[in-house]
Amino acid sequence: GASAIFRIPFFREWCLLHGHASVDRSSCMQLLEAGRSIALAPGGARESLESVPGSMRLILKHRRGFAKLSLATGAAVVPVLSFGENELYSTFQFKQGTWGRWFQGILKKLGGFTMLFFVGRSWILPLLPTRSQIHTIVGEPLRPDKSVAHGENA
Repeated sequence: GASAIFRIPFFREWCLLHGHASVDRSSCMQLLEAGRSIALAPGGARESLESVPGSMRLILKHRRGFAKLSLATGAAVVPVLSFGENELYSTFQFKQGTWGRWFQGILKKLGGFTMLFFVGRSWILPLLPTRSQIHTIVGEPLRPDKSVAHGENA
């Protein structure tokens, strides 16, 4: 899944040099138990296949690991959501059932990532995002009940 970026030569070292860590449970537990804060951004390969300007699709149904970490360590969860990210790049979407979508699904299943075809400001500067506002909302910290967090009966 998200640890796929740590398999890319030199990129792994760059990430570690800048304080990034894998998002596997043991890494997160180690950081939280040491009193550090972590930022988790749900979303990834599944959402990237659905990212089109003018829409936002967030898939959280089977992503409860952050809540389990909060309960296990007593760490607060601060909800943050940004709107407008899908307007930064135009993406080419393969329709369901095409060879392109099949290939993207295989990459996602085997490597935890997928290949997207996108363009930013122009075909000359495809990595430069278009000018668009991003609105970010930060909620109040949600603290787990201490009796639940440490496995006690209420």
